[in-house]
Amino acid sequence: MNKPNGVVQQIKRVPTPLALAIGIFVGMIFARLFPWTSPSTPVWRSSYVPAKSRQNTRQPIQQPTLDQRLRVLDLLTTLTPHYTKECTRSAQPLYSQQALERYTPLMGYKSLSRKSWFDTFGLSDAAEQPFQGAGSRRDVMGSDHKYFFAINLYNSFDVIPDLFAALFRVSAILGYHNVFVSIYENGSTDQTKALLRIFDALTRSVGMRITIRTSMRTRGAFNHRIEYLAEVRNAAFVPLHELRDAENEYFDTIIFMNDVLPCVDDLLELIWQSRNNNAGITCAADYMYHEDIGAPVFYDNWVARDINGTALENAPFEQIFHHPLSSQRFQRHLPVQVQSCWNGIAVLDPAPFYSPPHVRFRMAKIMEGECSASECSLICNDYWESGYGRILMVPRVKLAYDSKVFDIIHPQRRNLTAIRGYVRLGGLPDNPRTDPQDRSWFGPHDRLFTEEESEALTFVPGPDYVWCWGWDGAGDLEGPDVDPIWEQMSNKSRQKSAITVMHDRTVGAPSQHTQSSRKGKRAWRKNVNIEDVEEAMEGMREEERVTGKPLQKTNDSNLFFVDVTGDDEIRKSIPKSLTSQTTAAKILAQRSAVPAVFSRTTSSGKRKAAVTREEKERMLRIAKRPRKGPFNSIVDPTEFGAGSAMIGVTEAVKNSGQFDPWAADEEKAPEVPEGTERLQKMPVKAPTHIQPRKIIEVPAVVEPHLGTSYNPLADAHRELLLKAHEIEEKRISEAEKLAEVKTRMEKARVDADDGSSGVPGMKVDIATAVEEEQESAEIFSKPTPERKTKQQRRKAAKVLAEKRALAHRAANKRMLSTIDKVKALRKEVKMNSAKYDAERQQRRLLAEAKLKKGLSGQKLGRHKVSEGEVDVQLGEDLSESLRALKPEGNLFRDRFLSLQHRGRIEPRALVLPKKQRTRTVEYEKHAWKKFDRQQ
Repeated sequence: MNKPNGVVQQIKRVPTPLALAIGIFVGMIFARLFPWTSPSTPVWRSSYVPAKSRQNTRQPIQQPTLDQRLRVLDLLTTLTPHYTKECTRSAQPLYSQQALERYTPLMGYKSLSRKSWFDTFGLSDAAEQPFQGAGSRRDVMGSDHKYFFAINLYNSFDVIPDLFAALFRVSAILGYHNVFVSIYENGSTDQTKALLRIFDALTRSVGMRITIRTSMRTRGAFNHRIEYLAEVRNAAFVPLHELRDAENEYFDTIIFMNDVLPCVDDLLELIWQSRNNNAGITCAADYMYHEDIGAPVFYDNWVARDINGTALENAPFEQIFHHPLSSQRFQRHLPVQVQSCWNGIAVLDPAPFYSPPHVRFRMAKIMEGECSASECSLICNDYWESGYGRILMVPRVKLAYDSKVFDIIHPQRRNLTAIRGYVRLGGLPDNPRTDPQDRSWFGPHDRLFTEEESEALTFVPGPDYVWCWGWDGAGDLEGPDVDPIWEQMSNKSRQKSAITVMHDRTVGAPSQHTQSSRKGKRAWRKNVNIEDVEEAMEGMREEERVTGKPLQKTNDSNLFFVDVTGDDEIRKSIPKSLTSQTTAAKILAQRSAVPAVFSRTTSSGKRKAAVTREEKERMLRIAKRPRKGPFNSIVDPTEFGAGSAMIGVTEAVKNSGQFDPWAADEEKAPEVPEGTERLQKMPVKAPTHIQPRKIIEVPAVVEPHLGTSYNPLADAHRELLLKAHEIEEKRISEAEKLAEVKTRMEKARVDADDGSSGVPGMKVDIATAVEEEQESAEIFSKPTPERKTKQQRRKAAKVLAEKRALAHRAANKRMLSTIDKVKALRKEVKMNSAKYDAERQQRRLLAEAKLKKGLSGQKLGRHKVSEGEVDVQLGEDLSESLRALKPEGNLFRDRFLSLQHRGRIEPRALVLPKKQRTRTVEYEKHAWKKFDRQQ
């Protein structure tokens, strides 16, 4: 009986601190074996809450608990391949600490203020999590920044597990209530759709909002590639506008993802850089494996352009940028400003999507002369146009599309010296501050942030020209099919307003939830907020006072009834529907807030208006019927016009003011007999050519030369004499040339008539001995060809057919060989056409410059415009007084030549009258017929 008392006494002898320690340890073990979960539904603290009509239904929306979310993350870990799970596990401890401090403002929940006691004993479930608190209990009162994830998938069965694993982990950090995921998949031939159904259930189980749209549509052979891709990308943005219109919900950041393999801190770094720099578009750097080089190279150089507008190169890490400053920052893993980029993941500012002109993916406006660039390049140009030109590339975030490149650009960092080709120049393995960092792939999980924060990025306006590589083809081509050009950008992108911060999204400190102390029962009862509970209980008491019991326990038949009679007051206020109103107008009146436009309708019950007395008398006068006067007397027809009021308006008065006596008569087209339209002579159309009269700048009266004066200066007179001398020399030389040509022609005729030519046989020569010997020699004649047989004819026809077939095949081969030269031929034609246009323009300018001086010396029509004579007198002919002056020239001739030089009249040849020549005919009469004989 005393044994229990002895045990109690022994326990009482145990020191108080030791007893407390044993009690705490036993309590921790008990809590570990029997986990406690809250039976109530967690509070869903978000601006997007279920509708009231759905909260009181039989199946209310229950948000998942943290334990349910943890089980889903464990399931995703089992589905995820090894390389994505090891994204941050091999990171250095110092990087994990700095990353937690860097990305804490992005968290959508309140971080734990102190470390859990379970971590001390290694019993915490979150020991393997990359960030503290990601798998433990937390309050959802953190950042209220909302994120919209848009994803396009096509045959992505191998990528989806890793993509969704990273997406779930990032959403757990950003807050499930702050994330909305929109996925558009189309045309996949693998099991992508089956995986999407699985992940749809998983996302809904953790409380993440998601919209998955699948389609069997594929790009046909005749669909434009860029137009098709723009439609596919816009399909992922449909929920963005639906939530704005239906729920009035706006998002603060858009993350567009392709089928890539990202890590958790890759997405967090892009979001942090986008918000910290207030960038319009923030993208990563994606890589592909180059077989010839044997190493990863930059991939998306079709879209990416540096700040000078030059395309990036498919080259290794050190040779991607042409811009020196951008290349230096890129090799040091610092953010770089670019003109455009996309590169697998892009973080966008949603303001241009919400505000006019409502930016969206599109194809180029080819009819307006815009280069047919990628839809991602065009949306970057539209961001510049909208004033959101702060476009950023983060080289620290490296993305891959397959596991081979992923393993190269994300090497294991536990032992840096184990990497092939890595040479250590000093430093400690676990301290990146002292590490030389001489590796290109010294990647995002080991780099510190101190260097970046000390060298902030300065944004500059966009370039004047951008290197554009168009893709106009509609077929499945391997690359752009248009020669690259330098495309000029608009003035908006070159102004400072294009890089001004218009939508402030800077990362701030996380919102702290004010909470008083709740230590002890008294403090808990004093500081706990139970207003919502009391309000709900007061509502239930109000229902019991009014109805006798809660509404939830009342039958529907007691609460609702069907009104089949209607209210008389409401019926009076509703306008009666017209019988003449159309059904479409009734539908518009019921569904549209804008009142419909109704045409004037005539009631069917309204009778016709009666004919007036004046109208009736007018009609009787027209019909020539007898009209009755007072006392039914018939009025004399001659007195119908008595009184101006009885006379109707004549046609001349009605048509007054419409005739224009000065207007030209309209030429009526001649009537053409039917069937002879093509036999008629077409009217002559005046040709479109240069109008010389509008270009010529020669004055009507040209100022005479100083040398034409009756008492000229010596130099002026000498200059005019030289001018006249040159004209005379030119005229003499032309006459000598013509005379020489005439002489050669006459000489040629004489040489041709030297006797060697003539009719054969007319000239007889004496035969020589040689000719006699030749005649005596035997003459061999060509044998007459024999007639071909049918076999020979068939053989010849067969040979001819084979030759024709070979020629046809060679012609086809030559034609097919020119297909590969289409680009070169197109380029040559374009260059030649530009050259010809320039030459044509130059010739036109030269002709206009020549026409400005007049038509002197030019051929106009059949004749040449005369240049005129130089009116000059020799030195000995000059007079010393006006009385002895001899006039030189002719005013009428000067006026006539001036009209021709200015294009007022055409040049004509001088036609002199010819004297008619008569021919004398002598007739000999019969009487005088023999007068010679008589003499």
